[in-house]
Amino acid sequence: MTASFGNTLDKKNAVKRSLADFPNGRIAKLLAGNFLLPFFEERVGHVEAAPFSKPWNSLDKLLRSGLYSEAFRRKDHKRLRAFLSNYWGHEAKNFHDHAHDRFERMFLNHDVEVIGALEEEMKTSAFEQLYEIGCGGGQVLEYLSKRLTNLQHLTGIDLGEDQINQNRDHYNHPELVLEAADASEWLPKHALTNSIFLTNGGVLE
Repeated sequence: MTASFGNTLDKKNAVKRSLADFPNGRIAKLLAGNFLLPFFEERVGHVEAAPFSKPWNSLDKLLRSGLYSEAFRRKDHKRLRAFLSNYWGHEAKNFHDHAHDRFERMFLNHDVEVIGALEEEMKTSAFEQLYEIGCGGGQVLEYLSKRLTNLQHLTGIDLGEDQINQNRDHYNHPELVLEAADASEWLPKHALTNSIFLTNGGVLE
């Protein structure tokens, strides 16, 4: 079952289809970084190889923004995926430490509608486990463990190892399983049948 609800829009987290969809301050950094790229080719190569894996200085961060801008404008999905995977692998915990309202603001205000539809589907389908792709701070997974009590296991998968370790310390529920991994690689190897696959908040964008 696939369901989508788009009656309301959280503009802060709306899908970005052009540079104009970004906040003004972010647009300035994207454009400035893009302008600088031709002048620092060797440096650009180092930043692109590990955009969030090192403590870059201000110039390097601008070049990083320029690289993202270039890939975004060209719709270079391979480069965007590598860029964002590196970000979430290294910055997930920092991001979620500063986004405590995300669960209420996004999931409870918008995405939770799909759970009602899922409950109706579960009345006639024998689902046994759920996998959340990009579980972040784990609030959605914990919420679902209390609401979808017929499930045997709920597995949260996230690229951020530090975030997953923090989740393991915080959520001590035997039905919750937490994995630090790339879901596109982990799921084909480990996912079981009769399962629900869930994501929210633009994870698959």
